[in-house]
Parts: sequence; structure tokens; C-alpha cells
Amino acid sequence: MDEIRALVYQGDVHAFYISKEWKEKRNKILKRDHYKCQRCLGHFVCGEPIKKIQLKDAKYVHHIKPMKDYFELALEDSNLVSLCFECHEEVEGRTGILIKKKKKYLTEEKW
Repeated sequence: MDEIRALVYQGDVHAFYISKEWKEKRNKILKRDHYKCQRCLGHFVCGEPIKKIQLKDAKYVHHIKPMKDYFELALEDSNLVSLCFECHEEVEGRTGILIKKKKKYLTEEKW
């Protein structure tokens, strides 16, 4: 794991996510959480609370404390939580990315 830690600190988090240790831990956490999003259930609150709960299946395992800052917690059960895609994107601060761009006119004429 020391080799993977060095790669993560250099910015290569992919090395961690393809490791046997992570794949096994990820499956264990999803099973622990019954493959349900813990944020949708209200068991994990980060950012804005969810107003309308719509229980979704979890496909992501989120590091509560970021792996790049707390690598020693990367495989700790207490630092991992199962989330659905939407909740994971929101918790990671990636909301609003899928905004359609307005078409631009080739000329100033708009008829």
C-alpha cells in the first residue's frame, strides 16, 4: 500500500481505485449498507439536507474524509459510506455540470 500511497500523493488516484484492497472494501461497504444510498435514507448528511427523500440504490462508496488528505483512513469502514450517483455528485461539489450551452449565431442577424 505504500507504493499506492505515493502514487495518490502524486495525483494518481486511479492506482488506488483499481487495487484489490479497494475493490474488496468497496464491496464490503455496499453490502454493509444494503446497497442503499445512506444520504437518501438520511443516515449521512453532508451539504444541503435532502428535502424530498427518494430512496435510490447505491453504486458509489464515498470517502467521508478525502483520501488525498487522509490516506490512512482510505480503507477504514468508519470513513466510507454508500451513495447513489446524484448524492455522490452533490457531496463532491459537482452539481450543475450538465448545463446546456446556448447556441451562438454566426452573424448578428437573428432572423
